Amino acid sequence: MTNVVKNSELTEEVKEKLEKYLIGREAYYIGTLDKWMFFENNRPDNPTARFWVHTNGSQLKKHIKRILGYDLSISDIEEFADTVHRSFNRVTSSKIGTVLDDTLNKAEIEYKYWILNDKQYFQEQSECIEELDIFFDSLSGLKEENKKHIYEWTIFKIFNPGKCTTLPILNIYGQGGSGKSLFSNKFLATVFHGHEAIVDADMKSVGGFNGEFDGATIGVFDESGSDRVNTEGIKKLSGSEYLMIERKGIDKIKIENLINFLMFTNDPNASVKLDRQLGVNRRYSIVHAGKTLQEVIKIKKGLTEPKEIKNYLDKIVKALTDRTKVIKHIKWLEENYLTENTPTALHEADFQELQQNTRNGTELVCDFVFSKDAGNNYMAKQDLIRLCMQRFKDDSGKNANKKTIQIQLDAWMNNNDFTLKNIRIHNKQMWSFVSNTTETRRFNTKGFQLNEYGYYPRTLMDAISDFQG
Repeated sequence: MTNVVKNSELTEEVKEKLEKYLIGREAYYIGTLDKWMFFENNRPDNPTARFWVHTNGSQLKKHIKRILGYDLSISDIEEFADTVHRSFNRVTSSKIGTVLDDTLNKAEIEYKYWILNDKQYFQEQSECIEELDIFFDSLSGLKEENKKHIYEWTIFKIFNPGKCTTLPILNIYGQGGSGKSLFSNKFLATVFHGHEAIVDADMKSVGGFNGEFDGATIGVFDESGSDRVNTEGIKKLSGSEYLMIERKGIDKIKIENLINFLMFTNDPNASVKLDRQLGVNRRYSIVHAGKTLQEVIKIKKGLTEPKEIKNYLDKIVKALTDRTKVIKHIKWLEENYLTENTPTALHEADFQELQQNTRNGTELVCDFVFSKDAGNNYMAKQDLIRLCMQRFKDDSGKNANKKTIQIQLDAWMNNNDFTLKNIRIHNKQMWSFVSNTTETRRFNTKGFQLNEYGYYPRTLMDAISDFQG
């Protein structure tokens, strides 16, 4: 039987049950939105899969009537929420440990459910779980320096949630099936409060509507081709102490930045364009996952039968969401990989490989023309433009945009210690790219001495034929 109860008539028993209901559901009333928010698990099969759920007063009233048996008015529920400090004027996210009186800090609520704050974390002993360690072998491409960095990156994030602006973007590219998606969707979702923490980001959100970043712990750009990446926008996002959150039709809000980014792709050119200028890539850690997880299992475990490999793969996938195993492994990481200072960006062999792979045609032309073997210290800009446009047409079958080529050439010049100067070539004054490091430069005279293989290409078409050859 349902009891119709007015707020003024609430007994201590009703108040106690209602408060327990609101606290148990992590329910909050947001006055400016006239909505209720719940941080709840709607996946009974997965205790770590927590989400923020929105509802209105009418739906909440029906639920309370069904669960508690009390028919309360919407206004009475809202007033009671205020008396037990479950009512806020607005909702946002901010640094862990910061509470504003009139604001529901989503990050503060979510942080309570991180694996670090689980009672079990203080009860279990640290242990390197074999299945998880082999998983990270695969993620790191069987390179010890890569695995060490991923471990340091992960454990630093867990213990320093408010220092995200100093942690580099982790870019893992290469072989499909190496475990990239499992890392974010399984392992990190278990470590943090659930799937709400892991946001599948879109490049359209970089510089556009970005509501999904509000309260996110990890942002994942999956399969982001290098031709679509907003490199500067991502660097700005990752390095800003505050983020401006903008939703369609809603005023912007300013929040403290809690998000760190992962970039995944199977594209051999990876998902970010690396600059050759010293220091500009400090926000990117580059890891090449060159083998599938099954291949790594075969190598590390010495298994040969497909069924045995598949069974061990299943063990790894289960371990990624096994809270006890993950806790033990994280405690082991805490003991062996937690550093006092933020891990610096990883720029090992994979970085060099990616930097070369992601060079555009214009850069490759300049690399060739001004290579040590070619011996050229200068070249007329107009000839360089023609070469680059020819290279673009050979590669794509389309005509290049001359303005784009000019912009790419200027970027290459600035990054490679070249200067644009007006010098005499073949008795003509020509704007030319000139090396600042050559010891033989004599500008505004007769130019450089020319020979068949020397400072200036024999002919434009000879150089083009070299590319095609």
